[in-house]
Amino acid sequence: MVMSRPAATLLYEQAPNIDEAAVIKALRHFHPQACGDAKFVRKLIGSSRSHQLKVSGQTVNIAVVKSTLPDSEWRSTADGSCNWDKAVEACARHRAHVSVSVAEPMGKLACARLTCAVAGAIAIAHRDLPLAGLWQDGITVINAGSRFSELATLAFKPAPDIPTVLWVTMLSFTDHVTQTALIFTVGLGRFGHLELEFEAPLQHERILWDQCRSVIAYCVEHEGEQLGHGAQFAVPKLVHYFVAKRASERFNGVGVYAAKLTIMNDAVAKE
Repeated sequence: MVMSRPAATLLYEQAPNIDEAAVIKALRHFHPQACGDAKFVRKLIGSSRSHQLKVSGQTVNIAVVKSTLPDSEWRSTADGSCNWDKAVEACARHRAHVSVSVAEPMGKLACARLTCAVAGAIAIAHRDLPLAGLWQDGITVINAGSRFSELATLAFKPAPDIPTVLWVTMLSFTDHVTQTALIFTVGLGRFGHLELEFEAPLQHERILWDQCRSVIAYCVEHEGEQLGHGAQFAVPKLVHYFVAKRASERFNGVGVYAAKLTIMNDAVAKE
């Protein structure tokens, strides 16, 4: 099943009852500027329990569904999770889910921020945290429920603090022959960019992660404004690199921003 529109989805062992007052309180506490005018406007009871929320002129639909998501919407992503080794086990326990989506077309980042902020408020307002939090937009990004809830409180933060891990997955690989660390992203393409394929000497993997996070944050905040071929990034006295736009030789020819990080000062890098 392919989601018809982007959605933030929470997985639960038991369907929660939406405490509308508590959700509004959480939204106004964590996002006073973006969600200060939030209010529930409609509640429908049917096969799913549906709520409607108005925030800054946008209509947010909330559906509480007493059934599981199809395996096709979460299992392959959970199987491949690099950062959460219990993803499959946790997601497999869910028996209900809450889906949050916007009714009107929005920019990709604005939609991601709003839906995750509302989903996070629902998670915080409910006495039991969700098993997992998902971002679904043609691709699926999975985080543990506690981590999703925490990150969602930062949904409207600007770069470099924007919580891009809610929407973009970083997959890490190691080439022991060449002693190279590699990171490939999944999800950046939904923001009008190519995916990243960055590499660095294995002993500098931490710097590689930091630089990928920085570039992802920049790209997400500047959705649709692609990096130019040869774009240069640098941290004085630490690292510099140029970005090339090309078809990946490792990942089925998908278009990527590729870069090899050059560490300028090993002593500084190890601090």
